[in-house]
Amino acid sequence: MREVALRPVRPDEANALHQLIRDIEIADEQHWLTTLDEVRDYLRSPNNSPENNLRAVWLGDRLVGWGRVTHSPSGQKLERAKLLGGIHPDVRRRGLGTELLAWQVDRAGQRLDSTPHELEAIIIAERYEGQDDRGALFAAAGFEDARWFDELQRDLTALPAAIEPDGIAIAPWNDSHHESARQVYNVAFLDHWGTTPRSEEAWLHDVINEPGHRIDLSFLAFDGDEMVAYCLNGHYADDEAVTGRRDGWIESICTLPSHRRRGIASALVTRSLHSFAAAGFNSSMLGVDSASPTGAGEIYQRLGFRPLHRGIASIFTIRKGTSPVRMY
Repeated sequence: MREVALRPVRPDEANALHQLIRDIEIADEQHWLTTLDEVRDYLRSPNNSPENNLRAVWLGDRLVGWGRVTHSPSGQKLERAKLLGGIHPDVRRRGLGTELLAWQVDRAGQRLDSTPHELEAIIIAERYEGQDDRGALFAAAGFEDARWFDELQRDLTALPAAIEPDGIAIAPWNDSHHESARQVYNVAFLDHWGTTPRSEEAWLHDVINEPGHRIDLSFLAFDGDEMVAYCLNGHYADDEAVTGRRDGWIESICTLPSHRRRGIASALVTRSLHSFAAAGFNSSMLGVDSASPTGAGEIYQRLGFRPLHRGIASIFTIRKGTSPVRMY
């Protein structure tokens, strides 16, 4: 057998890495496709340096796999690392995935070990229902299924009227409000499973400037001068090749706890649907935790969304922590 090597990815290997990821996604009948811009973004991440957190798997002189570890320090509630990656279908069942996952778990453990030890620390690996090989790989490494996430879809026909709840003004996203939106996120998602607060740097890189995110199709909600909710949206043109749709993605929507159950989220989603239709899209997608404490799934289904795919988040626990804050 040819020699197996795991090594960092060089910037000039972005195209080769992108082709590998595309081959894996097509073979696995993935519901979305990673773009070249996203791969280039992996190679310049300020929070997850590729030198330390991205590995290519080489079998002789052939690039056959890749793995990435991400972690945005929280300092409160929960510390989590997430894993991305895969092995080319032509060379599976040779132990390459096991070796790659072992490196990822070790690297994620190193990063989490540097965080406050009173906080719970976990590693998250995700898959879709039906990806049984990935599930078996994760289970063999000590991961346990912990949460299920639904991806919902709605055609952009017969849209409900766009209205504003009493006392709430909805406005297009403005660059001057990036920091206020980050603060809303950090408060609103404290009671959501697996989420952690984001620093200014992580927010700008991982959210605002994320390839595919469409600030021009996103919206903010205000109660007077206070921002109380937002809806950040996106579009990934490459996905049409596998879905046959032009999807507008509702990437992140959140409302401060003090303003929930006032119809703000529904208003933001409805406004977004109209913006997607005006942009020439014919469908909308969003993801939701099947056990969301806000009952978000029910809200979206009342707006005409229907379940299309289900994802599974598996976790590997690094430490339980002693903080009294629940992970949810």
